[in-house]
Amino acid sequence: MKRRSVLSMPLAALAAMPAAAAPGTMYPDSLLASRVADYREVMEDNLRRVFLPALSAQQRAALSSVKLEFPLRGRQNTPFEFFATGDQRVHLPVFSIRFLSDLAIAQTWLLMRDYRSNTVYEYISLMKYQQRPRDDWPDPRTALQIPADATQDQQVDQFSLHLLNQALAFILLHELAHIVHRDPGYGPGVARAAARGNEASADAFALEVMRRIGMPPLGVEFFFAVMSHHGRVRADFLSAGDYQKWLDEATHPLDTDRMRAVARYMQAHAADFAKLQRDPRRSEQVVGAVAGQVDQIARYLEDLDLQRLIAARARAASIASLAPRKH
Repeated sequence: MKRRSVLSMPLAALAAMPAAAAPGTMYPDSLLASRVADYREVMEDNLRRVFLPALSAQQRAALSSVKLEFPLRGRQNTPFEFFATGDQRVHLPVFSIRFLSDLAIAQTWLLMRDYRSNTVYEYISLMKYQQRPRDDWPDPRTALQIPADATQDQQVDQFSLHLLNQALAFILLHELAHIVHRDPGYGPGVARAAARGNEASADAFALEVMRRIGMPPLGVEFFFAVMSHHGRVRADFLSAGDYQKWLDEATHPLDTDRMRAVARYMQAHAADFAKLQRDPRRSEQVVGAVAGQVDQIARYLEDLDLQRLIAARARAASIASLAPRKH
């Protein structure tokens, strides 16, 4: 696996690969199995050389036995099944990483070719609202008609890597936070309000470490934008009472309070996130704009009419409708 700088190297080999799956197959096990060694090498290297040195001695001690595990798929075979366990294992399914990588490549290629990138989120909404077997979906790059050689463009390759790297850094650090904080998980004996508080604390931990190492959080906004279309929202319930009941019982919903806390942190520490970039002042402005986009996610989570519109369009749309289209 070709290495670049420590913070830009993750998943370079993955991003350089063309979309391999035909419509209806998503990712075959053989493809996922071929990526395990690279993923493990890169993410364990980042953990050891970048993240752990940025922690306090006490935090490092709490992670002394941590292990990163890379099953081909999560237990539910869904796109987002990252989690940590009480015995210091962090599960990072290869399917989930590959899926996120393809989304990052798709969004970057669309933006750089002056196409509308919201088709990425339309794809996620189609998966959510159209009832069909999980394996009966084309992968993101196939569905969104991204050229197989998209990452031969150096700008597409580099920027999509940055997006993916930042998203995965946040995800890994968030899960490590649960281990450092000794969070009890989501069993029946854990109050849901406490569980949601643990999620907010894990977000704060991840952002703080990214701030310390000067890693911009553009990929964090990208990840949350994807999750906001993947997760349940108010429009998915018949009444406000039903939605509130679900919120009261949910362990880690993507709610407005959580998003606004993330946006505030990004805005307050924009200079630190940007300090190691080639043009720190310009990068600080970009981070501030990204914080505003996270705040827009919070607004979407409150906008019942927009949620209903997105759901209706997703139910009526087809994969063919995801073809690249100009602004």
